[in-house]
Amino acid sequence: MKIHVKTTYLLVVLALTISYSAMSAPADACLGFYDKTYLQVLPTKTQRLRRDAWSLPKFFSDRSEIAVPSRWKTMIENNDSVPYQYTEKTFERKTIDGTKYTTSYHVLQPTNGKYKTTIVLQHGFAESAIYFASMTRLLVAMGFRVVAMDGANAGHTLMHTLKNRGRALKAPSPVEDGLALAEVLRLEIPKGEKFILLGHSRGFAVSSLALATGQFDKQLIKHISSNGYDTWKVDEIVDKQIYNPFFFIPGLGQFTEYFANQMRNILRRQTNKISDPILLNSVTNHQAAKSKQEVGIELSEEVTRMFLSLATIQIADGLKGSDTSQHGYDNTSLYNRDMALRDYDNGFGLVNPKARYQISHLSDEVKNKTMMVFGDSDKLINKAGSKTIVDEVGGPIIEFSTDKETGVEAGHFLPSERPFDLVETILNVFKEERAKSRTAP
Repeated sequence: MKIHVKTTYLLVVLALTISYSAMSAPADACLGFYDKTYLQVLPTKTQRLRRDAWSLPKFFSDRSEIAVPSRWKTMIENNDSVPYQYTEKTFERKTIDGTKYTTSYHVLQPTNGKYKTTIVLQHGFAESAIYFASMTRLLVAMGFRVVAMDGANAGHTLMHTLKNRGRALKAPSPVEDGLALAEVLRLEIPKGEKFILLGHSRGFAVSSLALATGQFDKQLIKHISSNGYDTWKVDEIVDKQIYNPFFFIPGLGQFTEYFANQMRNILRRQTNKISDPILLNSVTNHQAAKSKQEVGIELSEEVTRMFLSLATIQIADGLKGSDTSQHGYDNTSLYNRDMALRDYDNGFGLVNPKARYQISHLSDEVKNKTMMVFGDSDKLINKAGSKTIVDEVGGPIIEFSTDKETGVEAGHFLPSERPFDLVETILNVFKEERAKSRTAP
């Protein structure tokens, strides 16, 4: 009884935190479809092309919730008219179980077509590419090109799928977004160019999966995790509750671990059931609190907030895997070679020996180029909880704290609440790369 009460309490905390942050297919079916569709360069369709100009002073004055640090005020004031070009592109692809849907992504760059490098931004759970509105404007004003994809059941990907197919996706796996993002990278990053990739929250799982294809090791400048997703939180709660003290005793440990796993499976399934209505309520409140601009005006007019919440919950269902008694999606398995991907597949399609390109453990080169950024007030994802990944990466670990000047905390909303800090992180990475290229023989 004590375990049940404690687990329920932790789930309530988890769901309330998600409200502020951000497969039903059998595993065998998941492992057989990538032969023809995995990482193909698919034909794209331009949905819209717009050339206009941004006023940074007006943009930030209209968003009083974003505190502008004094060190940025001159830069913003001097960019009253930033000419830019915006292109939205789409392509058709299939899910693991063969369901077709439409992927949408956005490309923004200076109107003259010249840019310093490409910054790829991947949004997290319950968000879309519009989540990076502040960062995108700042980066384009400084001469960068920005590429941002809407994930399955999010943003314009959801909107176009509804228009073309009349439905949202059922329990989309993170692998769907990872492979779609890999396709976007192949389409938009010429082979001779490099790029910086930032994934926020669940978006870090997506960006990690795209890099786990092994196709972009040389082109990657830096892989930045902003409050990066490590593992499905229900699993962390259950594994902490059911600990096997005999695990390291030869013979006895293996025997008792079987029974410990059976207990975990039962508790994990029940815990997922308990969390479902709490999570739905939290996501509904989160989506309802957004303005039309924060949702995306076109999507907001296309769907009701309740439908958007239900489509978002399907993303959470995808994170659980096809068997809710087993581990949900675990991003640490890509980083830690001691964790066999097949053991953590659970319907995600991570392992496919017939595939032309397989998802495998991340290369040392990518891990050394990965840097982790956390907020010290983040209740969902933090440095201590992400230790399994932190110990594997070679890049720096950054932890933001409350801004002394503005008083804004460093929680789970870094891209929207602390966009200037993240842009500065990207700028520092770019400057380091530029200095390296100048000193190279």
